[in-house]
Amino acid sequence: MTGIAKGAKRSKRRFVNKLEIFSFLHLTCSESSASSLLFIHEAELHSSFLRLRTDPALYLTASVIREVLLLAIREGERDEDIFRLALWALHGLDEG
Repeated sequence: MTGIAKGAKRSKRRFVNKLEIFSFLHLTCSESSASSLLFIHEAELHSSFLRLRTDPALYLTASVIREVLLLAIREGERDEDIFRLALWALHGLDEG
């Protein structure tokens, strides 16, 4: 899904170092009645997958996984099995 975090650059507490690519988050958000965007109010970081962002080979592999997911799943569609598989793959890459 697509969303925005208003004030994320100014917030020192709610979003600092959380809204990075390949971060596993629990988001508190609400839907906009005027658009298809979600408004992200708060983010709780579960896993940062730091190695995926610092190692070029791991970043490339994780990016391929991300692209496959973007092509395979329609926006707003939920699939718990694919989510768990992708999370397992990212954890495996990050742990080596």
